[in-house]
Amino acid sequence: MIGFILGWKCKTFMKNYVTTVIGSYIFVRGLTYFGGGYPTEMQILEKLTNDDPNPIEFKPVFWTYLILFFVFTYIFVLITAEGGWDRA
Repeated sequence: MIGFILGWKCKTFMKNYVTTVIGSYIFVRGLTYFGGGYPTEMQILEKLTNDDPNPIEFKPVFWTYLILFFVFTYIFVLITAEGGWDRA
């Protein structure tokens, strides 16, 4: 219900910014299948719910993926804010 109200009231924000965040995540997540080193959501959930005393180890490649996520989000926001690919 909250998503419906936000989408109705903030059409431009939802279209431009929320979709770029989701798209960036999906794009970087796709890269992780080829590059490896990124824990799956199930691995993270399993560690958090099983009271595992060993903390989740994030390898350096994880931080690279995280940086790529923010970089692609920024680039995609710039593209959508300028009116799409026609102005890029």
